[in-house]
Amino acid sequence: RPHRQVPSFWPPATLVGDDQIPTTAPLQCRAGKGAFSAGGNLLGPAFGNVVFAGKAAPVNKDAVDWAVLTAYEYEPGLASLPDPVKALEGKAIVLRGFLLPIAEFDDIHEFCVVPNHMSCCFGMPAGINGQVQVTLRKNERGLPNTSEPIEVRGTFRAVETKDQGILLSIFRLDDATAKVVGY
Repeated sequence: RPHRQVPSFWPPATLVGDDQIPTTAPLQCRAGKGAFSAGGNLLGPAFGNVVFAGKAAPVNKDAVDWAVLTAYEYEPGLASLPDPVKALEGKAIVLRGFLLPIAEFDDIHEFCVVPNHMSCCFGMPAGINGQVQVTLRKNERGLPNTSEPIEVRGTFRAVETKDQGILLSIFRLDDATAKVVGY
C-alpha cells in the first residue's frame, strides 16, 4: 500500500491507503504506537470519530455513525435504501461532522454537514451519501463559518432534493439545531 505524508501543518503521521481512496473507506493513520501520537492526540478512522489535525472531537455516543449513511450506494428514486437508513426516517437524530456552507458564509442557517474535514471543497468530495443537507429551525441562531467539528440535531429525511434536474442531496435534517463542539 502506498504511503503518503500528511501535510506539514498536521502532527507527524502517515496516511495509509490507495492513491484514490473511495469515499466510503476509512483512512488509517499511523503515528508511533497504536492509534495515538506521542502527544496523546487521537489519530483514528475518518468515519465514526471526527478527526482533523490529529485531534478528535468529543465523542457523542448518541450520534448516528456516518457508516450507516455512507454504506448506501445511491440509486435513483432511493431504490434499495437499506433498513438502517429507513429506520432513521422521520426520527430526531444527532449527527457530528463538519460544516460545508452552501450559500451563506456567516450566521449560517442552511448548510451541509460532512463526515470529515477532507470531505469539503479542499479535499475529496464526500459523495451524495456522505453529506446531509441541514436546515435550522426558525429563529435558531445560525452557525459561524468554522472548521471545527459541529453537532446537529434534527428530523432525518431520506429524500432526493433536486434543482433544475440536478441532484443536490439525498439526506436532510429539518427543523434542526446546531452547535460548534470544537476539539
